[in-house]
Amino acid sequence: MRIERIVAACSIGLLVLLTGCSGEDEGNKCELEDADGIIGGKYTFLLRVNDRSFEPIVFAGQNTADVTLTLTNQSTSVSGFSIDCLPTPNENGCATESCFPDSHVVEPIASGASATARFKIPEVEGIYTFRALSGDDARIGQFIVE
Repeated sequence: MRIERIVAACSIGLLVLLTGCSGEDEGNKCELEDADGIIGGKYTFLLRVNDRSFEPIVFAGQNTADVTLTLTNQSTSVSGFSIDCLPTPNENGCATESCFPDSHVVEPIASGASATARFKIPEVEGIYTFRALSGDDARIGQFIVE
């Protein structure tokens, strides 16, 4: 009788243990993966904008890194800088876009002027489009979050 109780107790304990394991990760369903295993750091970018384009037109940095970006306006009119949000479509209730913080924006500055923005790179990896801020501007570039 004592052995039967021990077996029954062990069976119930095993059943409870197995019921808690569904085979799926029950953790944060919105947790992001880091493709290269590197996060953070500090970056300083010098960006020039002229009447036709940005120089350079591509930047790369690790997710969650701190950035100091200085924009120099070499165009003949006022110009600024902003990075578009990146769509992150999903059906699991997670955010549907990833955006840089508002502090990344450089409002339009006069020709010949420079302005600096300090911000943190978002966690979501991908290719974000950056653009000049001035009217119907077509000057764009890419900010690659690794």
